[in-house]
Amino acid sequence: MSFYDEIASSWEEEKPIFEEIGAKTSLFLKNEILNHEIYPEITYRTKELLSIVKKIQRKSKEKAYHFNDLKDKLGVRIVCSFSSDLDIVDKIIRQNFHIEKAEYKK
Repeated sequence: MSFYDEIASSWEEEKPIFEEIGAKTSLFLKNEILNHEIYPEITYRTKELLSIVKKIQRKSKEKAYHFNDLKDKLGVRIVCSFSSDLDIVDKIIRQNFHIEKAEYKK
């Protein structure tokens, strides 16, 4: 089995699980945030196979890096209308999840 085939097979197995986690996480966050009368746009996405392959190839040049080392197979985005809502949303996320890295964009 080739390098690409191994990754494709692994992702084919895991992607539905990450899709389900993304849907449940988004719904949970929406409900928690709505309790504070904040109405954000919440979306999620799973990483594309080509993006996974490229990242593994790129990281493998520096050190041993494999499919199971990927930490960004699923991303959740929360867009708030008002920057004043961000502290509340951040608090909700930190109370309910272990955060390794957060990105804040205007």
